[in-house]
Amino acid sequence: MVRFPLVGVSMLTMMLILLIIHTSLWYAFTMMGAAPRVLVTGSEAPMISAELSGHDAITIVTESGTPAANAQIALESSRATVTLRESGVAWDPIWQALRAADVRADHIRVIDAAGDDVPDFLQLNLGTSLLAGIASIALLGTAVPIVGMRERGTLRLIATTPTPRWLYLVSLLPLRLALVAVTSTAIALIAIARRYADPGSMGVLTITIVCGSVMLFGVAALVAARAPNTDATQQTLVTVILALVFSAGGAAPLTLLPQPAQVVLGLLPGSWFVGAVNQTIAGVPTTIPVSVACALMLLVGGACALTATRRFRWDEPGVRPADRLTAARVPRPADPLPLERTMS
Repeated sequence: MVRFPLVGVSMLTMMLILLIIHTSLWYAFTMMGAAPRVLVTGSEAPMISAELSGHDAITIVTESGTPAANAQIALESSRATVTLRESGVAWDPIWQALRAADVRADHIRVIDAAGDDVPDFLQLNLGTSLLAGIASIALLGTAVPIVGMRERGTLRLIATTPTPRWLYLVSLLPLRLALVAVTSTAIALIAIARRYADPGSMGVLTITIVCGSVMLFGVAALVAARAPNTDATQQTLVTVILALVFSAGGAAPLTLLPQPAQVVLGLLPGSWFVGAVNQTIAGVPTTIPVSVACALMLLVGGACALTATRRFRWDEPGVRPADRLTAARVPRPADPLPLERTMS
């Protein structure tokens, strides 16, 4: 990646753009608006009222009080349903107060007056941002440099050494896995700081990230095994990354789509990873169980990696070393002189 600085920069650009977009949406829809005036109901109302009263941004009101409540919390069996009676209510303080009162994140549901779910765009899209980051590192940061070295003939020189194909591919991983670790840590810190996830759930999140990385790096190795052209490979992989991200909810969270669309998109590879991450971070139900999704990612990644080691080429298909050396030694013909200069 040191030899390809533009590739290194582009690897995390998509992830940062998604994070900025989703953070802006989160801030606009959850932090900006009228201060919440909350009516607390349910059998466990006294437990949460004290926590809400200690929050400066929240005002506790009664049913007949003035001004009227613009939000209602119904707390039953440690499950909280927050109903926003008015539009434009800054409901993030309510959510944070409920988390401070030890209500689990997946036991909090926020709905509007019509009963429709009100999404937290940052919470629901941390998985897609992480997918964009790891996919960019694995595909753009691994496959494209390998194809570039093949195109320049560098791999042909490596082939003169006793280095086996699998060892060469493995030697590219440490720096890229370090970038994956940094990216994953950043997402995990956001999830913990926002109280989306508890530190105890980081073990499941780590396993999911490892399985997703195996799948994406396996696909990258398979693409790089024989691809002959750098530009075409980069354009194709950018399209693949966009397809993975948007099919997993990058454009709109899958929970906002109709149920048939959720089922279909949930079966695609991008949703295997994002669904498992969102289940851990946001408690969002998944089409495929987390254990099954992890097994599928390991199976696909292992199959791609095994195929890549068997089909890997050191040189471009159909190009002999002698042809490459001949093309490098033959000088370009000089430009013809203008007619006037020739006649003189």
